[in-house]
Amino acid sequence: MENLLNIYHFSDLHISEKSNSSIIEIEEINNNGDRYIAFKNAINKEFAKTKNNILIVSGDIADTASENEYQAASKFFNDLDILNERIFIIPGNHDINEKDNTTFWCQKVGRGENCQKFESIEKYNEFSKFYESVLTPKKFNANKIIIDKFICDSTQTMILFLNSCSKCYAIQGDYSGMGFINVSQLENEIEELSKNEKKYSTYNKFICFHQNIEINYTLDTKNGFETQNRKNIEDLFKKEKIKGVIYGHQHTGDNFNKNGLFHLNVDSLLKNNTDNKGFNLYSLEKEDKRIVFKQNIFSLRTNELHNNSNFTFFILSNPTEEVLSMPNATNSQEIIANKVIHNVPQIENKDSENDVSVNSNKLSEYSEKLLEYVKKINIVKTGHFHWSDTSRAHNWIDIPQLLNKKKYLDNIQNWILDIKNKNNINPDLIIALGLEGNLISVKVALENEIPFSYLPYSYRYNDHTPLEKELKIESNLLNKVKSLLIITDVVHDGKTIKNIGYNINEDENIKKLFNSKTLEKVYIISMFFTGTNFNRYILDEKDKKYELYPITQIHIVECPYDNNEDGKEINYWKTKCDIYCNKLDKIYKFYNEN
Repeated sequence: MENLLNIYHFSDLHISEKSNSSIIEIEEINNNGDRYIAFKNAINKEFAKTKNNILIVSGDIADTASENEYQAASKFFNDLDILNERIFIIPGNHDINEKDNTTFWCQKVGRGENCQKFESIEKYNEFSKFYESVLTPKKFNANKIIIDKFICDSTQTMILFLNSCSKCYAIQGDYSGMGFINVSQLENEIEELSKNEKKYSTYNKFICFHQNIEINYTLDTKNGFETQNRKNIEDLFKKEKIKGVIYGHQHTGDNFNKNGLFHLNVDSLLKNNTDNKGFNLYSLEKEDKRIVFKQNIFSLRTNELHNNSNFTFFILSNPTEEVLSMPNATNSQEIIANKVIHNVPQIENKDSENDVSVNSNKLSEYSEKLLEYVKKINIVKTGHFHWSDTSRAHNWIDIPQLLNKKKYLDNIQNWILDIKNKNNINPDLIIALGLEGNLISVKVALENEIPFSYLPYSYRYNDHTPLEKELKIESNLLNKVKSLLIITDVVHDGKTIKNIGYNINEDENIKKLFNSKTLEKVYIISMFFTGTNFNRYILDEKDKKYELYPITQIHIVECPYDNNEDGKEINYWKTKCDIYCNKLDKIYKFYNEN
C-alpha cells in the first residue's frame, strides 16, 4: 500500500494566561513545558516520516484573542518543523477579540454600516496579524468565506477552508459562539472557484471549518449552527457532492457518518483531564486501483504519545466500489469496515528519541464479518433507550435479534473460542454476564471444561431473584482463581464489569472472588465495544488487571443529560433532551420507573 498523503489535524488550543481555565498556558509554551515539548517532538517526528504532509488547525488558537496569546501561538507554530505552505489555519469563535467587541457594542446603538464592517473585519484584527505572520506570504481576507484551499493531485482530493465565524459575538448573546455561513455567498465563491479550478467537479472534496455542523449526542444547536442555516449548508454540501467535513469546537473527537457525509472531529489539543487530548492523522493511501482513507487518533497521556486506534476507514475512489463507512456510525446501513494500525511512536519523556512498538489496541480478525451481520439484518436502532434512569442512550444494538439466528450464533461462539485461544487466555473460571453473554459463552466453557457461572447485568441487579445472583461455583475453588474470563455482549465504559465485584453484590462468593489476593487477571471478551476510543486496558489503565478483547466496535451515543449543573434536579434529561422532550424519535424503556 503506497502512502500518498498524510493530513494532521488538531484544534482548540485555547492558549491563555489563565491557569484555571486554559488548555495550553502561555507560560507552558514560553518555558518549554513537558507536555508542550512532548507534543512538539511527536508532531515533528511524524511529519519527518514523509514529504506528503499537511497540517490543519481548525480554530480557537487563542482563548480571548489577545495580543499576548497570539505571541505565544506564534512561538508554538514557529517551533514546528513544518513549512508555512503546508499549514492551514482557520479562525474559531475564541479567535474573535471579545473585549474589543464588547466595548464596540457598548458604544454603538443600532446596526449601521460601521457595525457591519466591524462584524466582518475589525473583530479579526489580532487573529489576522497572527495568521499573516505565521503563514507568510498568505493573507487573511475576512470578507471571504473560502479563505484557503489545498489540492492533492495524486489522491484527486481538494480541501476548502472556510470562515464560519462571521456572526460570532456580532449580536450580543445570540451568536456568541455559534457558527454561520452565508450560503448564497459560499455558492458564488464555489462557482468562481470551479471556473478557475477545473478539477473541482471531479475531485474528492472535503470542507474544513470550526463549529460542528452536527452534534452526534444531542440535537441542541446552540454551540453549532442555527437550524435553518445548518440545513441550507447541508443541502449545499449534498449538491456539491462534499465527501466530509473537518472541524473542532465541541472538544469531543466524536466522528460519525450521517446521510453519507463524514464528520471528522478532533478533541482539544493538550486538553487537561482527558485521555483524548492530541491530534488526528488522516492517511490517504493507494491500494490496488483505489484510494483508501484511514484515520488514526493520537493522544497525549502523562507526556506519552499513544496511537489509540484506527476506527475510520472508507474508499475515496474505485472503479467498481462505492464509498465505505465508519464502523462506529449510528446508522447500521453505513457500517462496513474497521482497520487497526500498530507500531506507533511513544514519547517516554521530553528527552526520549526512541520509538516503542505498541500493539495492544487490535480488534479481532472477525470484526468486519460481524459488522456485515449487523448491516445485513439492520440491528442498530435509533431513538431514546432507557435501561434505568441513569443508563440512557440515543442508539442501541438489538443483539437478541442477531443471536436469534443459528448461523450467526454458531459463528460468534466459534470466534470467541478462537479469540480466547489465540490470545493465550487460560482462565480458571468463566462468568457469563447477562442472558446474551450466557448464550455466546457456552461453547468456550464446554470445550475447555472450565468452571462456569452466570450473573445478571449490574444496572438492574435488584430485578433478579437471589438465586439468579449467586455465583455457581464451589466455595473452595474461589481462592484458587488466578485468571477470570468474563464473556458478555457489550462493553461501553466498563462500569457494568467493574460493578460485579464491588458495590452491588450481596453474594459472599462474589465478594470472596473479587477481593481475593489470588485473582491476578480479569479478561473480558465481548461482541461489541461501544465506547468512543478502544483501548485494551480501558477498564484499568493504571494496573492493567483488566484486559478487553471485543470482536468489533460500534459507537453507542449516551444521552448526555443527567442532573443539572448544581446537582439538585433529578432526571435532567426529562426537561433538556430534545429527542425525549419533543418526541423526535421513539422512546424505549426496558424498566418500570416506579
